[in-house]
Amino acid sequence: MPSEFYMWFMLGIVVVVPLVMFILPNQIFSNPNARINLPNGEYWLAPERRPETIEFLSRQTARFASMLLVFLCYAHWLVVRANATVPPSLSSLWFVGGLVVFLLAVLVWLVSLVGHFLNVPH
Repeated sequence: MPSEFYMWFMLGIVVVVPLVMFILPNQIFSNPNARINLPNGEYWLAPERRPETIEFLSRQTARFASMLLVFLCYAHWLVVRANATVPPSLSSLWFVGGLVVFLLAVLVWLVSLVGHFLNVPH
């Protein structure tokens, strides 16, 4: 892939994907008729708790978008570093390591997200 095309492609991916992941859910959450499926949804989406639930979901999607942005920047850094060597060589060990860290972070994020909504105060 030509380097100029790659730079524009990566810039688009690194900017557009997290931005869409941040903006789109917030647009959906702000719609009062949006169908949001949550564990114990009748409790969390009750009119008196809906605003704070929407705020929590917005923060969580922003966290996920941030984690994705960091991973995409890391992958880009690996590619730039690989292209600085002769011959160009991408270290699969570093990429897989970064992917494992990202997936573990997503797992922790997902457990905390679902755990929040499973925990209904009495």
